[in-house]
Amino acid sequence: MLGTNELTGRDQEDDVRDTGIELGALAFVGVMLLIALWPTDKTAAKVLRKWNVVDPTPAQVAESKVYLKRRRLLYPWLFLAIGYGTSKLLPSDDGYFTVQVLTTVLAGMLLAELIAAVRPSRGVRRVAVLVPRRVRDLVPAWGLVAFFLGVDVVVVLLVLARPVAVPALVFLAFCVLTSTGAILLAVKRPTSGDEAVDEAFRLRSARVALGLGTAVAGVLAVAADPSGYAVPALCLVLIGLGWNLVSPPRAEAAAGR
Repeated sequence: MLGTNELTGRDQEDDVRDTGIELGALAFVGVMLLIALWPTDKTAAKVLRKWNVVDPTPAQVAESKVYLKRRRLLYPWLFLAIGYGTSKLLPSDDGYFTVQVLTTVLAGMLLAELIAAVRPSRGVRRVAVLVPRRVRDLVPAWGLVAFFLGVDVVVVLLVLARPVAVPALVFLAFCVLTSTGAILLAVKRPTSGDEAVDEAFRLRSARVALGLGTAVAGVLAVAADPSGYAVPALCLVLIGLGWNLVSPPRAEAAAGR
C-alpha cells in the first residue's frame, strides 16, 4: 500500500511539473507573439494608411496605437487559455499550433470589440450614424458566402473522416462563433473617438475576422486526413480567400493612395 501511495505521489508531482512546463512554454509563446505584434507610432500610422486614412494626424496615430495595444495585450492570456484548454480537453491530439495562434487573434478581436461596445468613451463623445450600418458595408457578400460555404464543406469532410476529427470540429465551431461575433460587434457597436479612425478599425476588424475565419477553416480541412488532391486544393483556396479578405477593398485602397 505504501508503495502505491508513493507511486501516486510521484505521478502527481510529475503531472504538476508537466503542467508547469506546459504553462511556461505557452506563456513564452504568448509573450513572443505580443512582442512581435506590439505597435509603434510607425506601425500604427501604417495601419491607418492601409485602411484608408490617407494622411493620419499625430492624434489619430496616437489613438490607433492605443487601439492596437488594447487588443494585443489580450493575446498572451488568450493563447495561454486556448493552448492549455486544448491540451486538457484534447490531450491525445496535437498539431494545431497554427490554428491556436489564429483563433487567439480571433478571440482577441472578439473580446476587444465587446469591450469597446460596453466601455464608455473617455475621449470624443460618441456620435450616431444617420444611416444604420450593415454587415455588407464592412465585408463583401461574396466573402460571407465563401466563408459559410467553406465551413459547411469542411464540416462534412471532418464528420466523414475516420476517426471523426472531433478536435478540428471544436476549433471550427469556435472559429465560426468568434468570427461572426467580431463582425456583428464591429457593425453594431457605438462610434467613439475620431470618426475616421473608428471607421478604419471597424472595417479592419470585420474584414480581418472574416479573413482569419476563412483561413482557419482551410487549415482545419487538412485534419480530414485526405487522400488525393481535392481537400488540399480546398485548403489552399480557403486560405487564399482569407488572405484576400484581410486586405481593404481594392477600390477604397486605390482611392487612398
